[in-house]
Amino acid sequence: SLLTPSYPNVTVFRVIFEVISAFGGCGLSVGHSPSSPNLAFAFTVPSKIILIFSMCMGRHRGLLDSMKDQEEIEYSAQTLIQSWRYLAMYERQQQKKRVTKRKQISTVPDNFSSLTSYISTRF
Repeated sequence: SLLTPSYPNVTVFRVIFEVISAFGGCGLSVGHSPSSPNLAFAFTVPSKIILIFSMCMGRHRGLLDSMKDQEEIEYSAQTLIQSWRYLAMYERQQQKKRVTKRKQISTVPDNFSSLTSYISTRF
C-alpha cells in the first residue's frame, strides 16, 4: 500500500541529516545499506532534485547578501566614474587656459627692448 515505506531504514532524521549535509556542502552521508554508501539511493527523483537544489543553495548561501550590497556598489561606481569625467573635463579646461596664456606671453611686443632697457636702467 501507499503507507508502507519501500525502504524502512530511511527515517526522518536520516533525511534531515542528508539535507543539512547537502546544504553545508560537506558531502557526508549516513548511507543506506552496505551495498549503497549513499542514502540518496533510496530517494525518488523529485527528492534527489530537492537535495541537489539544497546543495546549490548551500553553495551560494552568501550570494543574496552580496546582491543586496550590489546596488550600493553600482551607485558608488557610477558616482566615481562621473566624478572622474568631471575632473578630466576640468583639467582639460585648465590646460587650454594654460596654453592660451603661454601663447599670450610668448608673443613679444615690438617695443619690448625699449621696455627692458627702461626697467633695467631704472634700478
